[in-house]
Amino acid sequence: MPIGVKWHTKMTAKQFYTRYNLYRYIIISVSIRSIWWPPFGTVIKIYYQDFLLILLLNQFFWLL
Repeated sequence: MPIGVKWHTKMTAKQFYTRYNLYRYIIISVSIRSIWWPPFGTVIKIYYQDFLLILLLNQFFWLL
């Protein structure tokens, strides 16, 4: 199980989605800024993919 699953199991839906929207806003804004700085942009894209994967797994385990 990924590390993020433990964090979100005891959260309510509202807390989960507010935190998700905050993370999404930060990551998208940083990745938009990093278009002009290519090495940082690739790192952010890799982390963003891992983050989306963890979020999908969290929602999957949450439904169980």
